[in-house]
Amino acid sequence: MADSLGLLYAALSTVTSPGELGQLLEDWLTPHEQDELVLRLDIARRLDRGQTYEAIQAETGASSTTVSRVRRCLYRGAGGYRLVLDRMAALPPETL
Repeated sequence: MADSLGLLYAALSTVTSPGELGQLLEDWLTPHEQDELVLRLDIARRLDRGQTYEAIQAETGASSTTVSRVRRCLYRGAGGYRLVLDRMAALPPETL
C-alpha cells in the first residue's frame, strides 16, 4: 500500500496548474466526491476563521462528525490543511 500511495503522491506532484488539477479530479472523482472535498475545505476555512460548529453545520449542512473530523485534522493532523490554507491566504482574492 505504501508503494501505491507513493505512486499517488508522484502523480499529484506532476500537476502544474489549477486547470490541470481540475482535469485530474474530474477524471478521478465522482461529482459527489468532488463536492465532499469542497465541503471539507470550506469547513476548514470556516474553522480557521473562528466560526462555531453550530454555525458551520447550519450554513453548510455538514454533519457534526464531518466538522469534528476536519477540525481534528486541521489542528492535530499532518499539516495539510494548514499548508493549503496558508498558501491560499496569499493568493489574490479573484482566484478563490
